[in-house]
Amino acid sequence: PELRGAKDYSFPVAKFMSDKFPGRITFTWGNSLETVPSRIPELRDKCDIVVVDGGHDAATAWQDTVNMRELANPEFAIFVIDDVNCIADYCRGPEEAVARAVKQGMLEMLLKRAAMWDGMVVGEESMGVAMRGFSLGSYIDKRSGGARAQMQASSDAGSPKGGMTKRVEETGGKSGVTSKGV
Repeated sequence: PELRGAKDYSFPVAKFMSDKFPGRITFTWGNSLETVPSRIPELRDKCDIVVVDGGHDAATAWQDTVNMRELANPEFAIFVIDDVNCIADYCRGPEEAVARAVKQGMLEMLLKRAAMWDGMVVGEESMGVAMRGFSLGSYIDKRSGGARAQMQASSDAGSPKGGMTKRVEETGGKSGVTSKGV
């Protein structure tokens, strides 16, 4: 299909991931402001991983963050957002959306990474030279306290693999929706 925002590699990567993890990953294509809300009735609270990698203006990144929260497993989910922690213009909107979600108590950010063009990680915070970056976080949920609390609880219970790995195994490793938008 011809989709604005979809890269040449998007569909082969989706096929590879779907073949590698059958029945565990859902990809949603198209304008994320339309397609993600249409999937909420089917996927509400079912996704252990949600990825925001759609529009790069602040309003779209914010709405994607809000909509993906509806899909996130309330007991444990990892939030991933692309194109943050870098100096490129396209990082400003997603960074504003993350800052707003953190300020409003919706998200707790767990990890920030900046990368150079060759994909080499250069540090936890942007060093002012990165053209790409991403962040991992958790939607803060009243029942669980977010991913950090879940990981700590699993670690406190003596998990030999660490909290996050153990929790993903316990939930069956169901992955989430990645939203490739306009």
